[in-house]
Amino acid sequence: RIRVKGRGAPGQGMAPPGDLYVVVHVGPHAKFGRRGRNLTLTVPITFPEATLGTVITVPTLDEPVKVRVAPGTAPGTVLRVLVLLAYRPALFFVDSVRYLYNAEGMDPVGYKGPLRAILFVPIAFAVTALGFRFWIKRKVKKRLKAFDGQLELALRLISSGLRVGLSLRQALVLVTEELSDPAQTEFSRVIARSNIGVPMDVALDDLVRRVPSEELAMMVDAIQVQSKTGGNLGKILDHLAGTIKGRRQIVRKIAALTGEATLSGWVIGLLPVGVGAFIMIAEPPMRAALLGTGIGHLSLVVFFVLEVLGIGMIRGIMKMDI
Repeated sequence: RIRVKGRGAPGQGMAPPGDLYVVVHVGPHAKFGRRGRNLTLTVPITFPEATLGTVITVPTLDEPVKVRVAPGTAPGTVLRVLVLLAYRPALFFVDSVRYLYNAEGMDPVGYKGPLRAILFVPIAFAVTALGFRFWIKRKVKKRLKAFDGQLELALRLISSGLRVGLSLRQALVLVTEELSDPAQTEFSRVIARSNIGVPMDVALDDLVRRVPSEELAMMVDAIQVQSKTGGNLGKILDHLAGTIKGRRQIVRKIAALTGEATLSGWVIGLLPVGVGAFIMIAEPPMRAALLGTGIGHLSLVVFFVLEVLGIGMIRGIMKMDI
């Protein structure tokens, strides 16, 4: 049941109109049933298929999917199928906008025909793509941070191995045996490439391209320079490990000193978003003006641009390279 405030019949004696209640009934579907927010479907299989196992084709709202039935499946077994659709966020976004417009008693389409509604689809796709890109960058940054945290210990292990007479390749094997992922995986790739005849300096260059770390690039440069000019590589790597340790101490100190300013920046950036969400929920007339008029759309665009610029400026001020 959907409640539309102030859209009911007028009251007696010049009283304000009441609320309109819209009751939605969902009719039965020819194939699918409903259980809560999930769709259900009964698929018959034969006794040999249930005993030996099989792969069945299950129809969905879009394209059919393959579902594996395990051997020995009992009658009445419920199998869950998770279907991920690339365009579902876009359709959900458009439907949400239509609902907001309809809740205010506007035109059933709300934005002057289907053509204008289609304009929201690329916006929704762009938001989805940017969100996915942000998630990927965050995962990459997390893995790079974990690798940098292991690099100092890796340098100590390589230096110790070189001092007891091991070759560089044998010292890298020692690193893969002592450290966990991601350092273990990345240095294992270097060893694997050297095993098939790739020169060690080329394999290390490939490592730097895969892991864009300044400290790793310093290590690779030190190894390549030493291989051409000579010198005590173990001592060089020990000094480099000390340099990296000093950099980490400075980074932690800066983070502690700028923590309050960073938190203030987040509060300033998220405060307009929170106020806007509160207005959307608590003030239906203002929500209708923002979503249903041209000046409202322009205001939202200006707000978004200024918000992005403000957050970028705060992050630029707080960013320090060491």
